[in-house]
Amino acid sequence: MKESVSNQAKTLYVKKGEVSYAYRKFGKQSKFPLVLFHRFRATMDHWDPDFLDKLAQTRTVIIFDNSGVARSSGETPSSVESMAQAASDFIQLLDYPKVDVLGWSLGGFIAQQIALDRPKKPLTSSSLPHQALVA
Repeated sequence: MKESVSNQAKTLYVKKGEVSYAYRKFGKQSKFPLVLFHRFRATMDHWDPDFLDKLAQTRTVIIFDNSGVARSSGETPSSVESMAQAASDFIQLLDYPKVDVLGWSLGGFIAQQIALDRPKKPLTSSSLPHQALVA
């Protein structure tokens, strides 16, 4: 059986102030990566590898643990607005001219909040309903 591309990706870190963000980047090289936001009480390890591998066939995919979650340090944000701010900080550290974001469940709220907070920044936002990944 073939090993998942997403499961083989190494965990990397970027830092802003006292917060160290853990993330993984994998997939086909693309100009604009797809940054994924997960559901409530999830870590980057909770994404379905088959789903990630499918996305990675056509573009760069980035999964991460937000501030204070799992491998990332810092304080855990307590509102969608503060989660979106922490996620925006992470995205800025990646230094891409544009990213696409996709959120699942609570991650969808975060993706939409980022789009509201950064109207002049190049960003494409989308969200999946909770049942979209449950088959």
